[in-house]
Amino acid sequence: MNELTDIEKSELAQFFKRLGFNSVYVYADSDTPENMKAQTYRILTAIGKLQNDLAAQGYDPR
Repeated sequence: MNELTDIEKSELAQFFKRLGFNSVYVYADSDTPENMKAQTYRILTAIGKLQNDLAAQGYDPR
């Protein structure tokens, strides 16, 4: 994440805070609702890791 500016990190932290299941689900590209749900949870898990990294650097808009 060192390639990002402070403003970019702050904006991403705000965006991730507002991102919910439905926002991700509508863009899932799997073939069945079950697979779309599984993909959505995988993406949200990855976003959670990014949120933790940002929070560790002081970008935690909670």
